Amino acid sequence: GSQAELEALVRDRTSELDPANRELQALFEHAPVGILVSRQRQVLSCNRKLETLLGYRPGELAGQPTRPWYRDEAEFEAIGAEILKALATGEVLARELQLVRKDGSTGWYHCWVQALRPGDPSGLVLTIIEDATREHEAREQLEQQRAQAIAENAAKGSFLANISHEIRTPLNAITGMAQLMRRRGLPEDQ
Repeated sequence: GSQAELEALVRDRTSELDPANRELQALFEHAPVGILVSRQRQVLSCNRKLETLLGYRPGELAGQPTRPWYRDEAEFEAIGAEILKALATGEVLARELQLVRKDGSTGWYHCWVQALRPGDPSGLVLTIIEDATREHEAREQLEQQRAQAIAENAAKGSFLANISHEIRTPLNAITGMAQLMRRRGLPEDQ
Protein backbone atom coordinates (compact mmCIF):
# COMPACT_ATOMS: atom_id res chain seq x y z
CA GLY A 1 0.00 0.00 0.00
CA SER A 2 2.89 2.48 0.44
CA GLN A 3 3.40 2.73 -3.35
CA ALA A 4 -0.27 3.65 -3.86
CA GLU A 5 -0.11 6.15 -0.98
CA LEU A 6 3.00 7.72 -2.50
CA GLU A 7 1.36 7.98 -5.94
CA ALA A 8 -1.75 9.57 -4.39
CA LEU A 9 0.44 12.07 -2.53
CA VAL A 10 2.29 12.96 -5.75
CA ARG A 11 -1.07 13.44 -7.56
CA ASP A 12 -2.31 15.71 -4.74
CA ARG A 13 0.85 17.81 -4.75
CA THR A 14 0.83 18.05 -8.55
CA SER A 15 -2.78 19.23 -8.58
CA GLU A 16 -1.83 21.88 -5.99
CA LEU A 17 1.12 23.04 -8.11
CA ASP A 18 -0.75 23.33 -11.42
CA PRO A 19 -2.63 26.57 -10.54
CA ALA A 20 0.56 28.08 -9.09
CA ASN A 21 2.49 27.20 -12.26
CA ARG A 22 -0.25 28.69 -14.45
CA GLU A 23 -0.20 31.85 -12.33
CA LEU A 24 3.59 32.15 -12.60
CA GLN A 25 3.44 31.59 -16.36
CA ALA A 26 0.77 34.32 -16.69
CA LEU A 27 2.94 36.73 -14.67
CA PHE A 28 5.94 35.90 -16.86
CA GLU A 29 4.02 36.39 -20.11
CA HIS A 30 2.15 39.57 -19.14
CA ALA A 31 4.89 41.39 -17.22
CA PRO A 32 5.32 45.03 -18.33
CA VAL A 33 9.06 44.44 -18.82
CA GLY A 34 11.06 42.06 -20.98
CA ILE A 35 12.18 38.93 -19.09
CA LEU A 36 14.95 36.67 -20.34
CA VAL A 37 16.35 33.45 -18.90
CA SER A 38 19.65 32.52 -20.53
CA ARG A 39 22.71 30.34 -20.14
CA GLN A 40 26.06 31.28 -21.66
CA ARG A 41 24.34 34.12 -23.55
CA GLN A 42 21.87 31.79 -25.29
CA VAL A 43 18.13 32.42 -24.89
CA LEU A 44 16.47 29.60 -22.97
CA SER A 45 13.15 31.39 -22.57
CA CYS A 46 11.78 34.90 -22.75
CA ASN A 47 8.43 36.60 -22.50
CA ARG A 48 6.43 38.23 -25.29
CA LYS A 49 7.34 41.72 -24.05
CA LEU A 50 11.05 41.08 -24.70
CA GLU A 51 10.28 39.80 -28.21
CA THR A 52 8.19 42.93 -28.86
CA LEU A 53 10.88 45.27 -27.48
CA LEU A 54 13.46 43.79 -29.85
CA GLY A 55 11.11 43.31 -32.81
CA TYR A 56 10.91 39.51 -32.93
CA ARG A 57 7.93 37.25 -33.62
CA PRO A 58 6.59 35.01 -30.82
CA GLY A 59 8.95 32.12 -30.13
CA GLU A 60 11.59 33.40 -32.56
CA LEU A 61 14.26 34.04 -29.89
CA ALA A 62 14.17 30.62 -28.18
CA GLY A 63 17.57 28.94 -28.46
CA GLN A 64 19.15 31.96 -30.19
CA PRO A 65 22.38 33.69 -29.10
CA THR A 66 22.18 37.23 -27.72
CA ARG A 67 25.12 38.39 -29.89
CA PRO A 68 22.90 40.06 -32.57
CA TRP A 69 21.56 42.45 -29.92
CA TYR A 70 24.96 44.19 -29.67
CA ARG A 71 26.35 46.77 -32.11
CA ASP A 72 29.76 45.12 -32.42
CA GLU A 73 31.96 42.33 -31.10
CA ALA A 74 33.90 44.63 -28.73
CA GLU A 75 30.71 45.74 -26.99
CA PHE A 76 29.44 42.13 -26.81
CA GLU A 77 32.72 41.05 -25.16
CA ALA A 78 32.87 44.03 -22.77
CA ILE A 79 29.29 43.50 -21.53
CA GLY A 80 29.96 39.76 -21.27
CA ALA A 81 32.92 40.46 -18.97
CA GLU A 82 30.75 42.76 -16.81
CA ILE A 83 28.05 40.08 -16.61
CA LEU A 84 30.56 37.40 -15.57
CA LYS A 85 31.99 39.68 -12.87
CA ALA A 86 28.50 40.44 -11.50
CA LEU A 87 27.55 36.75 -11.54
CA ALA A 88 30.76 35.83 -9.71
CA THR A 89 30.09 38.38 -6.95
CA GLY A 90 26.35 37.66 -6.81
CA GLU A 91 25.52 41.28 -7.62
CA VAL A 92 22.91 42.66 -9.98
CA LEU A 93 24.44 44.32 -13.02
CA ALA A 94 22.34 47.39 -13.83
CA ARG A 95 23.16 49.16 -17.09
CA GLU A 96 21.59 51.35 -19.74
CA LEU A 97 22.51 49.78 -23.05
CA GLN A 98 21.93 50.52 -26.68
CA LEU A 99 20.67 47.27 -28.21
CA VAL A 100 20.07 46.33 -31.84
CA ARG A 101 16.55 45.26 -32.80
CA LYS A 102 15.83 42.57 -35.39
CA ASP A 103 15.33 45.20 -38.13
CA GLY A 104 18.78 46.69 -37.43
CA SER A 105 17.49 49.82 -35.68
CA THR A 106 18.76 50.56 -32.19
CA GLY A 107 17.09 51.59 -28.97
CA TRP A 108 18.12 52.35 -25.41
CA TYR A 109 17.20 49.88 -22.67
CA HIS A 110 17.56 49.61 -18.90
CA CYS A 111 18.94 46.12 -18.21
CA TRP A 112 19.26 44.28 -14.92
CA VAL A 113 21.25 41.03 -15.03
CA GLN A 114 21.73 38.54 -12.20
CA ALA A 115 22.22 34.86 -11.51
CA LEU A 116 18.82 33.19 -11.41
CA ARG A 117 19.96 31.07 -8.48
CA PRO A 118 23.15 32.53 -6.96
CA GLY A 119 25.68 29.83 -6.23
CA ASP A 120 24.02 27.40 -8.68
CA PRO A 121 26.65 26.07 -11.09
CA SER A 122 24.07 25.72 -13.91
CA GLY A 123 24.81 29.33 -14.88
CA LEU A 124 21.20 30.37 -15.41
CA VAL A 125 20.97 34.14 -15.83
CA LEU A 126 17.86 36.29 -15.35
CA THR A 127 17.70 39.55 -17.28
CA ILE A 128 15.02 42.20 -17.01
CA ILE A 129 14.88 44.68 -19.90
CA GLU A 130 12.85 47.88 -20.02
CA ASP A 131 12.62 50.36 -22.90
CA ALA A 132 14.52 53.57 -22.05
CA THR A 133 14.62 55.12 -25.54
CA ARG A 134 12.28 58.05 -24.78
CA GLU A 135 14.04 58.76 -21.48
CA HIS A 136 17.45 58.67 -23.14
CA GLU A 137 16.36 60.95 -26.00
CA ALA A 138 14.77 63.43 -23.53
CA ARG A 139 18.03 63.49 -21.51
CA GLU A 140 20.06 64.09 -24.68
CA GLN A 141 17.71 66.89 -25.76
CA LEU A 142 18.01 68.56 -22.33
CA GLU A 143 21.79 68.29 -22.52
CA GLN A 144 21.79 69.89 -26.00
CA GLN A 145 19.54 72.71 -24.76
CA ARG A 146 21.83 73.23 -21.75
CA ALA A 147 24.93 73.36 -23.98
CA GLN A 148 23.16 75.81 -26.33
CA ALA A 149 22.14 78.06 -23.40
CA ILE A 150 25.74 78.07 -22.12
CA ALA A 151 27.03 78.98 -25.61
CA GLU A 152 24.41 81.73 -26.00
CA ASN A 153 25.29 83.13 -22.57
CA ALA A 154 28.99 83.16 -23.45
CA ALA A 155 28.23 84.91 -26.78
CA LYS A 156 26.10 87.52 -24.99
CA GLY A 157 28.89 88.18 -22.47
CA SER A 158 31.45 88.52 -25.25
CA PHE A 159 29.17 90.88 -27.19
CA LEU A 160 28.59 93.09 -24.15
CA ALA A 161 32.32 93.21 -23.37
CA ASN A 162 33.11 94.20 -26.99
CA ILE A 163 30.37 96.83 -27.15
CA SER A 164 31.45 98.25 -23.81
CA HIS A 165 35.03 98.50 -25.08
CA GLU A 166 33.94 100.06 -28.40
CA ILE A 167 31.87 102.71 -26.62
CA ARG A 168 34.47 103.38 -23.89
CA THR A 169 37.36 104.04 -26.32
CA PRO A 170 35.84 107.11 -28.10
CA LEU A 171 34.27 108.34 -24.84
CA ASN A 172 37.69 108.28 -23.17
CA ALA A 173 39.11 110.38 -26.01
CA ILE A 174 36.24 112.89 -25.80
CA THR A 175 36.41 113.27 -22.02
CA GLY A 176 40.19 113.54 -22.16
CA MET A 177 40.01 116.37 -24.73
CA ALA A 178 37.31 118.15 -22.68
CA GLN A 179 39.49 118.02 -19.54
CA LEU A 180 42.51 119.26 -21.50
CA MET A 181 40.52 122.18 -22.90
CA ARG A 182 39.16 123.08 -19.45
CA ARG A 183 42.69 123.10 -17.97
CA ARG A 184 43.98 125.45 -20.64
CA GLY A 185 41.39 127.98 -19.73
CA LEU A 186 39.82 128.50 -23.16
CA PRO A 187 37.30 131.32 -23.50
CA GLU A 188 33.70 130.33 -22.71
CA ASP A 189 32.51 130.40 -26.35
CA GLN A 190 35.22 127.91 -27.43
